[in-house]
Amino acid sequence: MKILILGKNGIARKNWGHQLFLNSFSRHHECIYWGEGHKNFDPDMTISHVISMYGEPDLILTYLAKRSYTLKGLDKLHDYKRVHIEIDFFDKTGNYKGQYDSSSKYNRYDQFFKEYKPQIIFAPVTTVLNGLIKHKLCSKNFLLPFSVDIQTYKKLDLEKVIDVMAVFSNSSAAYPRRKSIQRMVSKLKGIKSVTRKHKHNDHVRLINQSKIIITSNNLWNSLSMRYTEVLACGGFLLADKPEDLEKLGYVDGKHLVIYKDLKDLENKIYYYLKHEKEREKIAKEGMKFVLQNHTTDIRVKEFTDIVNRELFGGK
Repeated sequence: MKILILGKNGIARKNWGHQLFLNSFSRHHECIYWGEGHKNFDPDMTISHVISMYGEPDLILTYLAKRSYTLKGLDKLHDYKRVHIEIDFFDKTGNYKGQYDSSSKYNRYDQFFKEYKPQIIFAPVTTVLNGLIKHKLCSKNFLLPFSVDIQTYKKLDLEKVIDVMAVFSNSSAAYPRRKSIQRMVSKLKGIKSVTRKHKHNDHVRLINQSKIIITSNNLWNSLSMRYTEVLACGGFLLADKPEDLEKLGYVDGKHLVIYKDLKDLENKIYYYLKHEKEREKIAKEGMKFVLQNHTTDIRVKEFTDIVNRELFGGK
């Protein structure tokens, strides 16, 4: 399938996993990437002109409305099969810039969806999917869970010299518990921890060098990319329970460990630092589970099967 993938190149962003996922499409399909940060991008060029340069696509894929709405000519694509993947669509909650709010300077969801009119919308978590369905932006909406590029995130033969890693995006509006977790971790006695942000090149290495990696969900308790990234590296993950945990097959105590609150998190940090064999057994099972169920290659195949069935009449 020839796919024109529209949107900003996110490989240099803090969370590069989104672009790693999109790049995985090129291992299965003929892909053309167009948007800010991609090769030969011209902001004044319409998408129709891009198509005339690179040839007719079988499918057009956009990713994240806030990364795509500035592209010119979205309303001229209705003769093509059109699909969208959205990760930041929420009902109004405070001032978080990822919310659904057509008046916000941070996004133009109304403008994007009215012009582009996707025939299928995918979302990685149930909260986003329900928001899309509620606002009736498309008649076909599917869950396409977060996944991990195992060519990038993988187990390395490194000594685990860090006790606890608690590094994440610290937007207080979207992730209200993360700063308090970092403060708690930094005060633990006799614990070597990492809480400061680092470059992409260091991320996989630090996961592999850490005995325990902590994550904390957003306001909506959505399961993030951190789950698949850590487990794909053979890391031991402590997480507060996300909404889609059981739906996606994760098992508390088998693939990862769930904590209830700060005190419970502190207790479990000390417990699993002391019980190495138990910790490593869970990490091993978690890696096996993710490699079998949640890689980007698996997700691209699921995406392709749905698109073929819904838009091309395939099985």
